[in-house]
Amino acid sequence: MVRALDRKLLRDLWQLKSQIATVAMVAASAYSGFAGSLATYASLVAARDDFYASARFGDVFADLKRAPRSLERSLRDIPGVDDVRTTVAFDVTLDLPGVAEPVVGHLIGLPERGDSPVDRVVVRQGRLPLDSEPTSVVVSEGFAA
Repeated sequence: MVRALDRKLLRDLWQLKSQIATVAMVAASAYSGFAGSLATYASLVAARDDFYASARFGDVFADLKRAPRSLERSLRDIPGVDDVRTTVAFDVTLDLPGVAEPVVGHLIGLPERGDSPVDRVVVRQGRLPLDSEPTSVVVSEGFAA
């Protein structure tokens, strides 16, 4: 049994059908935008994780002024540590022709032989230096440009 108030409600809703449809479309577009942003976020996280895995990007970094080579063996013995890479890294002032102010460069040593177990260098153009070329370098894409 439909009471008078129920009939009035249905009549009012029918008169407001375009406003109700507009509100429903706004809510649906908001949900679509939210779902799209979640999908984009998940895709970016997956792409980042894939890149970090392919480049063997390290999880933990530590800067030391001086440390003995034997420290590398001690670090490998820590539970949960898969691999360790120790290297020499330091900042230098570069005097570049055509650049008024000095540029600070960050130099990082490459492994002596083969590929690095951690933080692999991704070469987009050119090649890595050969063992027979001790004065060769690898530069970042931004610096080269």
